Amino acid sequence: MWRLYPKEKALKTYTFIIEEENRNIQACINNFNEEEKKLVSKLIKKMRKNIENDWKEIKIR
Repeated sequence: MWRLYPKEKALKTYTFIIEEENRNIQACINNFNEEEKKLVSKLIKKMRKNIENDWKEIKIR
């Protein structure tokens, strides 16, 4: 079994990527009201489920 541990540079890069992702998400929903945010969340969850099902089908082939 492999045990990999990130170095300091990798941890900094990871933190930067997460911060950028959060900033981009906030920019995307900037002028959305709460109802719109809930709808987007619901649709993204539905999309994720579709992708999961597709991957399961691909694995079977």
